[in-house]
Amino acid sequence: MNRLTHWILNEASMVALELTLVAALAISLAYWTWVAISPATVAAPMLSAGPGSGRPEQLASGNLFGAPSAGVATGPRSAGAGFTLVGVFSGERAGDGRAIFGRQSGPPASIATGESITSGVTLHEVHPDHVIILRNGVEERIDLERRLARPLAPTAKPPAQVQK
Repeated sequence: MNRLTHWILNEASMVALELTLVAALAISLAYWTWVAISPATVAAPMLSAGPGSGRPEQLASGNLFGAPSAGVATGPRSAGAGFTLVGVFSGERAGDGRAIFGRQSGPPASIATGESITSGVTLHEVHPDHVIILRNGVEERIDLERRLARPLAPTAKPPAQVQK
């Protein structure tokens, strides 16, 4: 048996076994390091603990995204004609300005006071938080669409004081 054949049969298998064990050790150390460093998981709270809590009518009647805070207008946000008030530019004089209406079909439109929004609907007044439209001569108020955001409660503990 020559020297190369002897090395392949005896020593190469030992080198392969050592490399396999080192790789297994590295993977194990990486896994346990990840487990030790990662934050603890927190289960989400249940929506309702009562019987039959998964019924759609109960879900629809609940405040899934939080209750509106006090002082927020809960009046009509849409005029029901396929558009929604999404922005206002109130002018220097009371009632003057422009309003941005989102449409169900097409891009948003910027309408000035006195211009027609759709057939039979005219922008009458613009205020900082609402507009007044005239629909066939009848005034209607449309409140500015507001997205409520609640601040998240801090979950992290403050750092401990170091005393010397």
